[in-house]
Amino acid sequence: MAHEDPSLSTNVEMYLETIYSLTEEGGSAKTTEIASSWDVSPASATEMVQKLDEMGLVDYKPYHGARLSDDGLDRARAIIRKHRLLERFVTEVVGIEDRERIHDIACDMEHALAEEVEAWMAEELDYPSEGLEGRPIPPADYYPEEGDA
Repeated sequence: MAHEDPSLSTNVEMYLETIYSLTEEGGSAKTTEIASSWDVSPASATEMVQKLDEMGLVDYKPYHGARLSDDGLDRARAIIRKHRLLERFVTEVVGIEDRERIHDIACDMEHALAEEVEAWMAEELDYPSEGLEGRPIPPADYYPEEGDA
């Protein structure tokens, strides 16, 4: 499992998560799509994507969009995994049902969740493969091999 760099800001992690979600089915994330997701100007989104490109987290080509680099993809998967596990945990263990509230809680907690707690939550949930919306939860090194569970 890639270890999150503590120097990455929450804002950087959120942009990685957004680009991952926009490109989950393939293709590139257009800066206009990113801007719309964040309710910021396209210029602001472009500036951040250029910063992510300089950090080696995305490959950005003006007018073609951004794709996560291998490092960016590893980091985004870790964030997405935490988010989707937290949504399942908050729903199934804590019992919160309001989808918007569940999403907000997951967004708040995903950036601070320790790997040990994440692994414990995954075990408690029997290593789920899908989040609440049916989207895949990227597996981690601590997930049992297929057939071991």
